[in-house]
Amino acid sequence: GRGFEWIIELFGGEYYALNADNTVISPFPLYDLDLTDTDEDGEDIEISASIIGVTVNAIMPILMGRSDFEKENLQHHKGAAETIFQGLYMDGAHEENKKGPTLETFLNIGRLVHDILPEPQKIAATEMLDNLDSFLSRSEGAIFKKSDTIDFSKPIIGVDFAELIEGENNDLAKYMFSFVAMRFKQLAFSNKEPTFCKFDEYHEFTNIDPILTDNVARQMTRRGRKKSGYFNPISQEIGDMSSKGLNQFSHKSLMYYGSDFGDIPSLLSLSDKETEIWKGFREPLGAKLDFRQCLLVKGDNFYNLHLTWPQLISDLTNSNPTAVQLKERLNNETDDVMERVSLFREQIREIK
Repeated sequence: GRGFEWIIELFGGEYYALNADNTVISPFPLYDLDLTDTDEDGEDIEISASIIGVTVNAIMPILMGRSDFEKENLQHHKGAAETIFQGLYMDGAHEENKKGPTLETFLNIGRLVHDILPEPQKIAATEMLDNLDSFLSRSEGAIFKKSDTIDFSKPIIGVDFAELIEGENNDLAKYMFSFVAMRFKQLAFSNKEPTFCKFDEYHEFTNIDPILTDNVARQMTRRGRKKSGYFNPISQEIGDMSSKGLNQFSHKSLMYYGSDFGDIPSLLSLSDKETEIWKGFREPLGAKLDFRQCLLVKGDNFYNLHLTWPQLISDLTNSNPTAVQLKERLNNETDDVMERVSLFREQIREIK
């Protein structure tokens, strides 16, 4: 939701509200991103194997036409997809007036290289390109013909999925989710800078496609730690998350949950003592507490924390209807972030 917009902008970031018509996240790295890596001899190779791997994995559900394909023998499919991917960045393949390749670029390059692929890969490529062509011809897939409209160069990027999910653009939302995670992985792999992906209301994504979201989570947690890419799902509905994914998380931050804990402590592999502390947290709503209790679990260790934050944070993340309407009005009055923040804090107190 829009509650994070102003706090992200205040810290120098960019905030994007996705919609089904105008905003798109391409699954492919931009043309100007450094994709080179070194081989065992220290020589530069054209495209990092890590970049190829994470990108191909991200688009395989579209190329295969479904998410539940992992049990199949896919070496020919992935081999063909990797060859096509490398063709996207060859001299002469760059598209004019586009910052990077699109899924339509992948389709066009795939058709060009199809006949030079080995026979088993040629058969696999035919299947994948037909599936991709079908996806791009649908209303939810057509937007991926467009070039990337999200700038991932800022230190903090906020991407709002609310409009897609509320409009039940489910395929669009789940693939955008996958591509957001993958683009952050690309940044972590290519820039070698720690990159943190936080997905609030994570159950909204698992409700749409539990298989795809589980695959994304496992790819991020299994490979991300080695490449400074960190995956942080946030949800009140832990039971919707895969136990395989949960077991990959090295850190868990548990705030007050409510009375219906069910089998969540066993899903999170909590000890009896950790469970006792977590269940003993006070309900913060209506109590006017100036802190939140949090059980931080790190491997075999745990810490009972009292989290506090400046009032400024509470003000800017206020998402009640009155605050949202005030933010929308101030957005139209001034583009200056600091001026908006100052006016909002003054006027929201008067409304209260």
